Amino acid sequence: MKPMTGPLLLMRKEMNFTFVINMIITVVLFFSFAWIGSIEADASFVLFGPIYAVFLLYPWVNFKGYSLILSLGGTRRQFVISFYLIAIVFMILSVAILHGLYLINDQLLQWTTFTQTGELLGSSHPLLYIWADFIWLFALFSISLFIRSFLFNFGSIMTLSLGAVLLILFTSWFFLGDMSAVFEFILTNHLAFLHIMLGISLLLSLVTYLLMRNGPLENGGRIAWRSS
Repeated sequence: MKPMTGPLLLMRKEMNFTFVINMIITVVLFFSFAWIGSIEADASFVLFGPIYAVFLLYPWVNFKGYSLILSLGGTRRQFVISFYLIAIVFMILSVAILHGLYLINDQLLQWTTFTQTGELLGSSHPLLYIWADFIWLFALFSISLFIRSFLFNFGSIMTLSLGAVLLILFTSWFFLGDMSAVFEFILTNHLAFLHIMLGISLLLSLVTYLLMRNGPLENGGRIAWRSS
């Protein structure tokens, strides 16, 4: 397999169908919401839901590209890099289409309003709105791919056990601790929060790369290898 060309084409093919279907759903929802908004004057809708959801699901739906790339003579490193590069391309396209629909609604239709994540920034600059959506997509994809890679490397028992421990710690902190300062920071310094989230996502991306560059051939392979 040619360096990067083959893996990039394969991952694009794997992800393209889901992307096209998701964009069709988003456009259909846009015109449906716009029509409803023309009837209900005070209606407000969320359009970014399907796009956010698909990037959360991409690592689980398209992880099969790992075995396909290896079977065609590619490397684990090529899988991770090509997965991220194609995902980033689709993130850019998704944000462009999403905000293109917002622009059509604001400048042409003016039938309804759409709630956007960028509204928490306290700024009306369109580039900040676009940047906020991109960060959210990258964060969702990176977190999801990290969890999928950890599951693939260490198996379901260790992944679920670690997840349970983290859930207990978070639940205890949520109900017994004081999270008001955290919520206040998120709401009042949302741009800083987004960049912190971006930094964490980049760190998780690095950990994912380190996990997968010498990844096992089958699910939970690292545990099986160590136990043997």
